[in-house]
Amino acid sequence: MKVGKDVDTDARALEAIGHAAPAASLRVDANAGYSAFEALALARACEKLGLRIECWEQPCRADDLDGMAEVTGALDAPVIADESVKSLEDVEVLVRRRYADGVNLKLAKSGGLLACLEMGTVARVAGLRLMVGGMVETRLGMTAAAHLACALGGVDFVDLDTAWLLADDPYRGGYVADGPQYRLPEVPGLGVRRR
Repeated sequence: MKVGKDVDTDARALEAIGHAAPAASLRVDANAGYSAFEALALARACEKLGLRIECWEQPCRADDLDGMAEVTGALDAPVIADESVKSLEDVEVLVRRRYADGVNLKLAKSGGLLACLEMGTVARVAGLRLMVGGMVETRLGMTAAAHLACALGGVDFVDLDTAWLLADDPYRGGYVADGPQYRLPEVPGLGVRRR
């Protein structure tokens, strides 16, 4: 669930989702939109509503590492850094400062498969949680990101749905979706072709 503009509006939206799907676990992504105070206010509202939060993604500005650390220290559900981590150097800062519980790896954000594989390996060795996501990539990008998740031996959170948001995807092939699971093709490369 995307949040990060207004705590009250976001809390009402999350409440509506909770009523419609009471057994659901939610991933709340503020896209760097909140201060620590606002993020914690939303977290308290979710707690009062009895919502099950699986993780909080980038609650504070990308450069507000102290705010992220405050939120991380106050919440039980893991906080996943996204906009704050774009490079291996950023992962190393996260490892040293522990301002979040994990990192969201995105191929487009961080320079491709090998860069993300190295970032994910360093993060995992340091005990951080891993998410693999996307930035509105096509089927080509989502298939590559699924390969990253597999190359890392699996990850804690997968967010590979961005190709579903496109009105027209210029690619075919690649992953085959079976409900919440992706099956990767057993062919060389990614198995993706232009339409």
